[in-house]
Amino acid sequence: MHKFYNTERNIDKEIKKEIISFNVIIADQDIETFEKLSRIKSNYNFINLSSDFAVSFVMEYEKVDAIIIGKKISNLDKIKEKARRKKINVYVIGKDIKFPLDEEELEKVLAKEIDSKIRKKKDRSKLSIGRYINIFFKRKLERAGTPAKISSNSKVVSKTSKNLTPPDNKNNKNNKENKKIDSTCKLNSIREYSCKIGENENKNLSIGGDFEKEVSSSREKLEFKSSDCFNNGAVKAIKQKVIVFTKAKGGVGSTILSIFLSCMFVKMKTLLVDLNFSEGGGDIGYYLDIPKTPNMMNFMDGYSRSSMDNSIFNLRNSLDIMQSPPTYEQARKIELQDIYGLVDVARKKYHLIIFDLPNQVNDFWLGVVDLADLLIMVSDYTLGSIGRLISINNKFVYSDLEKILVINKYDGSNGSVVSRDQLRQFFGLNKFVYLDETKMLRGRSDFSNFDFGNFQNFNNLTDKVLDLLTCD
Repeated sequence: MHKFYNTERNIDKEIKKEIISFNVIIADQDIETFEKLSRIKSNYNFINLSSDFAVSFVMEYEKVDAIIIGKKISNLDKIKEKARRKKINVYVIGKDIKFPLDEEELEKVLAKEIDSKIRKKKDRSKLSIGRYINIFFKRKLERAGTPAKISSNSKVVSKTSKNLTPPDNKNNKNNKENKKIDSTCKLNSIREYSCKIGENENKNLSIGGDFEKEVSSSREKLEFKSSDCFNNGAVKAIKQKVIVFTKAKGGVGSTILSIFLSCMFVKMKTLLVDLNFSEGGGDIGYYLDIPKTPNMMNFMDGYSRSSMDNSIFNLRNSLDIMQSPPTYEQARKIELQDIYGLVDVARKKYHLIIFDLPNQVNDFWLGVVDLADLLIMVSDYTLGSIGRLISINNKFVYSDLEKILVINKYDGSNGSVVSRDQLRQFFGLNKFVYLDETKMLRGRSDFSNFDFGNFQNFNNLTDKVLDLLTCD
């Protein structure tokens, strides 16, 4: 094996390079598809998506080598036509490949695609791609020419964030390879890795536009004393993130929590976007007692930096608010592509973008969640709210997405509705916090003069979020 590896070193290096840079969209609304990838996801650059617009958007702006897509994704024919024009092969689950997804079959498909990609680059004799994939991952061949079977304990070598955290440095021997990220990071929340602001191992990293001038050029603006935000004196470096708040029913406090978290980042440029479309405007404007204009409709006038500036209300130096439209008729004009355009422009100006989503699951909701680097799921301590959120999590949120579960308005006197062990089991995560019921917030609707910086009750949430935002 060692002799063979040495004699084929150049070819092995080529295969290694192609595997690392090979980007595959996995798009489905069936969570089982993403669970089936658990054994091999660390060895490929999978971009997990769940809406047709997200697939089209990624194809438009990112290099995509193959698409694996479920029948539940809308506008499948349009996606296939767009992929055909871009010369991207599309495999429909349940038609072109098995349903449910079979890992070994998928690996054979990817091996074939990588082989084809190499052939187009260089005219040379036929390669047994499976043979060299095995060499790259340093596994023993079952037999020559057979596509590799990825072992369940293989090390992480993918660019993993959406879906969304960077590779674990402790467990990843190939981490240096994975830090060769794209020079354009417009969609780093959609991709399966995130660009770390201020982490300059790659000297060619470019965020682009005014954001690069304002942020990337000075580490002084990237590092801050967390006492400015979080009550301790350690110096922290923050990753650029899209944070999405969601819930299964109204009245659980997600909007208040989104305002609270936005107020915590005193030295980080933060944009809070209200997506609770209602007649009369969203709750954030009422809670903060701010005028109904400017709002999101101003951004739609130009989809530019200037229209962004015209659509925000500056609550303080570091925090801007973008309100939902004041009428339901106006809100109906906003489509998912408008939100993607908003994020694309906002990334050039803000460190953090925070969305507050309504309690309804549809294609719009799925598309916004596709943008998330961190999903904060909020529930009160009632069985109905927790049960609905469990269903949403299990059906529509893939496991790779960084998540925090918040049990808000917790009152120990109302008995044990669901134990912590049950929450871990039902949601499949360990990151959750309990926020106690507090008289200070009960029935309150005016937070225009409320000092969240002195509000200690939510420190458990800020600590969890800070851990996830801090560069390793």
